Amino acid sequence: MPSLYLNKVPPNPAWLSPALSVVKSANFDQDTGTPILDVDPIATPTDYQQLRAVAGNDTGSTTFNDVRVQLWAYAAATAATQGLYLNSMGAAPGVLIPAGGMTIGIGPGQEQPFTRNWDATNGLIAGDPQIMSHFVNGEVHCCILGNVYGAGDASSASVSSANPLADLQIATNRHHAQRNMTIKKHPTNFRMSFPMFAANPDPEREQVFQLRVAEHPPRKFQGWELAELDALGPWIRRSDGPREGGIPGIEVVIDGKPQPVRVARERLDDLELEIEDEESGPERKVELGADEARRMFINATIPEEEFVLRIIDVVQTADGKTPVGGMRLMVMTVPDELLEPPARERYRR
Repeated sequence: MPSLYLNKVPPNPAWLSPALSVVKSANFDQDTGTPILDVDPIATPTDYQQLRAVAGNDTGSTTFNDVRVQLWAYAAATAATQGLYLNSMGAAPGVLIPAGGMTIGIGPGQEQPFTRNWDATNGLIAGDPQIMSHFVNGEVHCCILGNVYGAGDASSASVSSANPLADLQIATNRHHAQRNMTIKKHPTNFRMSFPMFAANPDPEREQVFQLRVAEHPPRKFQGWELAELDALGPWIRRSDGPREGGIPGIEVVIDGKPQPVRVARERLDDLELEIEDEESGPERKVELGADEARRMFINATIPEEEFVLRIIDVVQTADGKTPVGGMRLMVMTVPDELLEPPARERYRR
């Protein structure tokens, strides 16, 4: 029957409704199912996070006025109690969008997003006692619940129960929706500074060399590259093919479950060479004495990305054209707890 809806077609499974999502600024992981903690208010243009519900009207000629969306978040459990509804989304009463005297109308055949900031101002912070009490292994698994209703749609109604989950029929009522999400800690960037040397292989004369560092998307790996990756730890292994769109030939196994190794969505924007006694940059010209080796660092800010592989090549040429040598770095970001203690301390510096 045509009406307002959050789920035009019942999703399968019911708790993965596409109508509910998290929208974040570009500098965050764009996974729409992972809200993050400690995000600055949306007034800061570089960092923002919103919870979004998209409601629609599939009538042929009716405009529904004064449309509202209710949203809740509660920590996943076998059954819901008032104490599990998160304060950052209004606890058990939930939040109403739009609030106050504002009204939203949805015309026939139209859809309308309803958004609510979900940031540090609204209490979604790591230090919140409720978050701390619900966190397990650095995460909170939560269910986002939604309801849409409006004037003129007799099949819709607001939910006023002290336990909304008891009144929501997410599998059968198109006005209701649920999406399971995982609240995670705020991403932190890692500053990489990989040490090596720029060297002159000629033992008799000084030379001027051009050095260039660049990132390239991973392609088909050679056997030695797969062996290097396979040796990183017990949680990574070779595979016969790509897994879920990951890089062919390699996969990660956590708690017995295979996961893909992925390519970065965007290249590093501050990749540079820092050469002793020289200026820094992605491309440098340096004069080296006979048989001289000068300390050099490959610097970059690596985003917090789980199981993302980056390929970084350094190429050295003489006179800007004659190849002299180079080096390839394979950089993979992994959760801190997977690193052995010596490696963990080394990469924190």
